[in-house]
Amino acid sequence: MRMRTPLILLILLGTSATGARADEAPVAAADVAELATDAARAWSDDARLVYVENDARVGVDGRAARWGFLFWSKTRDEARGYSLRDGDVVEARSLGFDFDVPPLTAGWIDSDEALRHADEAGGAEYRELHAARLRNMVLTRGLLHLDEPDRTTWTCVYDADGQPSLWIVVDAASGDVLRRWKG
Repeated sequence: MRMRTPLILLILLGTSATGARADEAPVAAADVAELATDAARAWSDDARLVYVENDARVGVDGRAARWGFLFWSKTRDEARGYSLRDGDVVEARSLGFDFDVPPLTAGWIDSDEALRHADEAGGAEYRELHAARLRNMVLTRGLLHLDEPDRTTWTCVYDADGQPSLWIVVDAASGDVLRRWKG
C-alpha cells in the first residue's frame, strides 16, 4: 500500500455533505454501487472499488441522496471518483495523486444495516443526548482497523455542537462493532 495519508485527510477534513434537495430520493449506498461500478469499468476494465462515502447528509435510516465511490485502476495507475445522485453519475474526476490501495471485499453490508449496528452501539444514544447528527459514513478497507488491514469496514462519524465526535467502526461483512471512540 503506497498512500494512506490522503484517505485519512479526506476523512478527518471531511467532505462537506450537504442536505438533499426536496426532489432527491435518499438511497442506501448499495442501491447505486452497480451504476458507479459500470461507470468505472467504462473508464478502465480493471477498476476496483476502494472507498465509499456519503456525498449528502445521511438520514437516520442510513440513506443519502448522493453517494461517492472511489475506484483504483492498476493499469492506469490512477484513482477516479464518481458521485451519484438520482440514479445518475453527477460528477466523475480523477484524483491528482497516487492512491493504490486494496479493493473493498465483496459482500459488504449496506449503509442502512451498518448504521443500524452503529446506532445500537451508542450512536442513537449519542444523537439523542446531544442533538447530534451523522456527519459521515465511510466504507473502506483497513484504514481504521489497523490490526486487521484486510477487513472492510464502515465508519460512522456522529457530530454534536460542543461535544467530541463519536466514531463507530462496523465490520462490513458481519455487522460487528469493532471499535468506538470520541475525538
